[in-house]
Amino acid sequence: MQAIFFFGMMGVFFSLVTSVTVGLFQNATQIKQQRIERTKEIMREVEFALNDGLLQENPSLQGVNLNNLSFALPYTSATSDELSQDPWGTNYEIVSFSENVILLADGTGSMGPSSAIANVTTFGLFSAGPDKTMDTPLPADLATLKFLIPSGDDLLHVFSSYDAMNRTWNRAFEVDNTIEDVAIEMYTRKLKRFLGPTATPVVKDGRSFTPSQILNQYSTCLANFNAGSGSFNGNMVVNQNGSDYTLQCARDFSAANISACAEISAGQIVVSPQSASCWMSDANMVNIPGYPHMAGNASMAALPNVSSLAPEALGVEHEVSRDPFGGNVVLEFDKSTPHRLVIRRNYADVDWNINYYREVEGVDPNAL
Repeated sequence: MQAIFFFGMMGVFFSLVTSVTVGLFQNATQIKQQRIERTKEIMREVEFALNDGLLQENPSLQGVNLNNLSFALPYTSATSDELSQDPWGTNYEIVSFSENVILLADGTGSMGPSSAIANVTTFGLFSAGPDKTMDTPLPADLATLKFLIPSGDDLLHVFSSYDAMNRTWNRAFEVDNTIEDVAIEMYTRKLKRFLGPTATPVVKDGRSFTPSQILNQYSTCLANFNAGSGSFNGNMVVNQNGSDYTLQCARDFSAANISACAEISAGQIVVSPQSASCWMSDANMVNIPGYPHMAGNASMAALPNVSSLAPEALGVEHEVSRDPFGGNVVLEFDKSTPHRLVIRRNYADVDWNINYYREVEGVDPNAL
């Protein structure tokens, strides 16, 4: 009876010891796994801090110490201690490699001959893991990092600044798209007023003509243009407002402008969308009151031949203020082509090389 009792007590004791041992093992395993998951979470938060924090507030990482994860502190749930060492008390290892990448924006605006070149950085964030020993050789180049598989219980998180920098370029492109839309809309309104019945009349030779009638005269002179000699074939008598009028093409319009902008084939002017817009850049036409131009609300008379417009001229100062490159947008206007506006960007720092422009053309009057 005593033997049975003794063995029963031993069984209970063994069961208790086993339960405690298993419990301790399970608890240690759980703690280890929780630390691994926390390490992975911190690594993801570091990626978020760089791409959705730093690179959205500033287009460049210039001046940021990427060898110290403290830069991520304002953007993560991690403490400064968690960013200096992993949960096992080992310092993180950080490697990074950069390469120049051409970025193309998602917008549909008219791109210039070159766009943005971004110095995209790929990062590798290493933890030695639970055994505190770094078993993975740190890569010496970008190609190795991209395809690296960590050894042992090491933890590795690889990410790049590509998506963040591409978003930045798209934000800049959206600013330019808005400027283009506003410029075309303002020009279209001016053009409709210029060609409409309420336009300010033009007085020539003691007679009044609407700008629309002046354009009809221009078309007549264009048909009378001698492509071989580059000059007009003399004066023409036309009927306007119910009476004859002697049209002096050489006086009223620019033969040099027609020669420059009209397509000429076999000594003849070929009617084309380009020649239909020749009048837009005719120096004599520019002097007509209310003449449409791409300089916004700026006065054509007050502008130099070539000028950089203030954003306020087009009412796009708010758009320029939200430009991720600090308003690095130049609006170029040339009086010789008043129906055209050039949006230009020239910007360079350690992470960006931007040499980009787009030409914005006013709507063709034939399209109205």
